[in-house]
Amino acid sequence: MTGCPLRHFKHCWSATFEQLRQSPIMGTFDQKRFLNEHIPYRIHCLEACFHALRIIIADPPATSVKIKFDMGYEMVGPLALVTNGWIEHGLITCRVMHNFLTGNKGKRRKDDITIDQFVKNNGESLPLVKIEDIADFRPEYLSRDFVIKAIDFTLLHASKTVAHITDAEIAEGQDVECIQAACLTLITAIHVNLYDALGLQKPIPLVQESKRNERSLS
Repeated sequence: MTGCPLRHFKHCWSATFEQLRQSPIMGTFDQKRFLNEHIPYRIHCLEACFHALRIIIADPPATSVKIKFDMGYEMVGPLALVTNGWIEHGLITCRVMHNFLTGNKGKRRKDDITIDQFVKNNGESLPLVKIEDIADFRPEYLSRDFVIKAIDFTLLHASKTVAHITDAEIAEGQDVECIQAACLTLITAIHVNLYDALGLQKPIPLVQESKRNERSLS
């Protein structure tokens, strides 16, 4: 996991690795900054992906989207312009955070950050999470076998088809359930193995459903 190239956006995961390497904090990266900015940003990407998947399979389906900014500016366009971006980013984030937790080399860069580089107050490093143990952090209503298959499906989808994804491609069969299960499982795994392990408060969810006319997307 490296820094975000969108460093001009104030609330984005913004620091490049070069900036982190020059941090006054000893070590190869600024642990506090990752915990307060970069990893919460990744968690929010997983949340956005989860909600985007709910939207594209809603009945009746939505067809357009309106984005309203605090300054009063509004954008209106096809729904897929938003949902596809959230889903694509979510798929990539699933792969990034799976590698972050497990240390799985995959296509990692030499400057990628993994969870075992985070240190407790007593100087002890956090352990990597075994790949086979990731499914232990699944939602209670999902079976372990399903989540293992769901994560494998999601990682494969992120690696092979993300550049060509449309909502039609993933709104069939168990595709949506698989990606949602992967997102929720990885979020919990990050909470438990990183924030709980360091004795820190978990990031507050920023992506939430706003109901209209009491209608739920569930």
